[in-house]
Parts: sequence; structure tokens; C-alpha cells
Amino acid sequence: MRQIAFTRSIVTFLILLVLLGVSRSGMQAQSISENDVYAVAWSPDGSKIAGVILNAVMGLQFSSAQTQDEIFSVVWSSDGSMIAISGGVVGCDDTDPNRFPIRIFSATTGLITKLLYGMTCTSTGLDLSPDGQKLVSFNFAQSTAYIWNVVNGNLLLTVPFESQGMLSVDWSPNSNRIASAFPGDFIVIWDSDTGQVIEPILRGSISAWSPDSSRIAIGNSNSDAVSIVDVDTGNILLSLIGATDATNSIDWSQDGSHVAVGSADNKVRIWNVGSGQLTSTFNVSNIVADVNWSPNGQAIAVAGFDSSTSLGIVSVLDVASGSQLSSFTQSERLLSVAWSPDGAKLAFGGRDGIVKIMQAFAPPQRNGAGLRQRWGRHPTASR
Repeated sequence: MRQIAFTRSIVTFLILLVLLGVSRSGMQAQSISENDVYAVAWSPDGSKIAGVILNAVMGLQFSSAQTQDEIFSVVWSSDGSMIAISGGVVGCDDTDPNRFPIRIFSATTGLITKLLYGMTCTSTGLDLSPDGQKLVSFNFAQSTAYIWNVVNGNLLLTVPFESQGMLSVDWSPNSNRIASAFPGDFIVIWDSDTGQVIEPILRGSISAWSPDSSRIAIGNSNSDAVSIVDVDTGNILLSLIGATDATNSIDWSQDGSHVAVGSADNKVRIWNVGSGQLTSTFNVSNIVADVNWSPNGQAIAVAGFDSSTSLGIVSVLDVASGSQLSSFTQSERLLSVAWSPDGAKLAFGGRDGIVKIMQAFAPPQRNGAGLRQRWGRHPTASR
């Protein structure tokens, strides 16, 4: 499950949720706003896209009576049947735990199917557990996490944190642990059943779980190093040092053997996390804002922009050869890219407020019979 989240000060931004129906052929572009698209994600069946837009007018929403004011994040359930949304009327009220519910929508009808109560402040971020059983939410200013059973709506756990200003929550693929980021470049990993913090506190601002949940990659927007950390012991297994500028994005390969690291030095680096060896360096000639492995693990999609001209570029790179398989260029910065679950298409967005969809050419299949072109296959792991 690829989560959409834009976690900034809740009084600064107005965020809009957009759901787009997607056909199966050709390249399409649908204008949804004149504002920035900061994140895009496909539904699990590949039929819809959700996008989070900055500073947009609340016009495209399920219903004006159902979603009001800011929307801060949206998450698809693993089976694609429901969408959880954080946001609503901004504020806090310690006397009324029913004022700021989390809303669960049907992905088919767009109607609210469940309200999760218990928060005393507006939810500014959330994540659904990969097993589809639980939801975690938080408020930026309150720095308290809440966990519900999404089947019966019961509030299971309330976890206060000493550090102020929680920025994000990210569930491990096995649904046992959660990584939370805080200002000052701190990442806290905690048990989703008990709320117990798992020491040590990690230094970083960007995190990505390995597919087997045993490791977490930690990057820093103010540093060029990426650490691979053993989640059980807190030991740093590897320090991946090679970039010459800040780390902007990290993504694991589906088999957990490599990580792709996108940096502000205009490069994407592929690291073998078993040996710590830098296996490939791709010069993409633009600041890298987002990297995303293809479902079959043979290609990487890269979104970014030229710092001097703000030209937006999305590229598909063959991991084995480093060759560029396809690309798209536009006049505005590109900030996010995501593969469709079957690996056949890419969705991407940026400063022009348009979510675009294009065919993505997967690398050729390599076997004893030689080379043949094929489309990507559908995996089970998630980002």
C-alpha cells in the first residue's frame, strides 16, 4: 500500500483529495487543479488514482457535507474497498472526543461507511495496517497516536509521545510496528499492539521499511547518508555514503535486496543492502524528488525537476543496463510518481496541478532464449 501524505503545519495548507477513474489504454492527462500535486497513488486494482494537492479550492470531493476544510492524507485499504481520510474541521477540543472523527469511505460509492471516534484534535495524518485490520492516526500539534480496529470501530490504543510535532506514521509491512517522524530529524519505531517505543531513537527524516519488516532505511533531507537499521536491535547494519547532497526519496526493491536512493545531486543510486555495495549510479540530469521501483523490480521510475529552469521530468530506467526506457518532460516541476499495480502505467504529478498517466515500458525479459519486450508483472509487496 502506497500511502499519500503531506504532513505540514495544519494551519498553513489546504489540501484536496481527488479520485480519478482511469481507462486502460493510451496516455491521459486530467486537469484537476491549478495547484501543486504532491503525491499520487494507485488503488490496488489499478482502476483509480488518488492525489493530494496543495493550496487547492475544495471543489472536487465526495460531498461538501462529508469533507470540510483541510484534508491531510488519504490511504487505500489493501483490498481496494475503502479509503481512510484524515482532516476536516481544524482544531482541538479536549471535552468532546466525538468532534474529530476519522472518516472511512467506500471506494465504490464515495459514501462514508464508518466513523472512528476518540481523537480530541483534527487528524493530520494516518495509515492503514497492511493486513487491513487497524488504522493509526495522529495530530501534528498533539503528538499522540491513536489506533482503531477498522472492522468494529473500537479505539484500541492511545499513545502519547514526549516529542512534539509528529510528522508522519508508516506501518511496517507485517503490521506489527509503526515508524513515526518528528521535527529535528528523529524517527521513533514503536509496537502497534502495546505502544511501547523500540529503542534506540533513530536520526533521520525519511524512512522506508524493507518488504520483510526486519529493516528500515533511514535518510535525511539535510544529509547525504542513508542508514540500513536492524529494527529488532536498533543496530546500523550499513551506512550508504555516496551522494553529495540531501536524500529526497528511498524505495526498496520488491525482494528486499536493494534500495534506490534519489538525491538532490541529480542522481539515483542503487545499493545492494546485503553487501553494502553501490551497484549502479544513474545520472538523471535533474533534482530527484521521488523514486519508485516497478512491480517486477526491473525498472525504476524517477520524478524530478531542473533547479534552474523548473522543467519537470519523469524517467523510466532499466535497472540492469541503466538505459532510459521512456521519459516525459513538462514545463512545471514534477514531484511524485507511482506505478500501476500491473506495472503497465505510470501516474505522476507536480506543480502544474495535473495528474498524468502514461504507458511505462518495462525492461526486456532476460532468459536463455534471448531478449523479448514485455510488460511488468503484478507483485504483492508494497511501498
